[in-house]
Amino acid sequence: MATVLSSDTLESPALSRIVVASAYHIWWGYIGNNPDYNRNTVRNIIMKKSTYLFVYGTLMRGFGLHNLLEGRAEFIDEAVTVDKFTFYASGIPFMVEKPTHHVYGELYRVEKGIFKILDEIEEGYQRKQIKVKTLNTGEEFSAFAYIYPHPLPDHYVVRSGNYKNST
Repeated sequence: MATVLSSDTLESPALSRIVVASAYHIWWGYIGNNPDYNRNTVRNIIMKKSTYLFVYGTLMRGFGLHNLLEGRAEFIDEAVTVDKFTFYASGIPFMVEKPTHHVYGELYRVEKGIFKILDEIEEGYQRKQIKVKTLNTGEEFSAFAYIYPHPLPDHYVVRSGNYKNST
């Protein structure tokens, strides 16, 4: 009986990436001569099995909480929400499910274990799956995002939908 390894069962992010990369190369060697498959097909299958996180505030590169993602997340691309939300900021950015603007941020492939940390940091927010589209390729992903349950008074709406432009 074979032992199945996944990023959920591996403690080390580096080891997890090695196992996934090795599986990809073994799989590619096995099906490489099959005309029904190509490298993009294999990549797409692996990508669809992954867990994604869309960040739009202080977890983005260049902001204070980004270090929480380092070593636990792989940057995919800058992205934008498919559906519209209302994006607020006044020190702490948050978006609510009120359709006003598309929100811009970053898309990451993550290990599921990261949510234990982020759920604590994002206390008061709800982690929900949303659809996002990458800016460079236009590819759509289902990703988790932290959404605040309601607007707060005295917070201004970021009409551009981009936190980088609001600070």
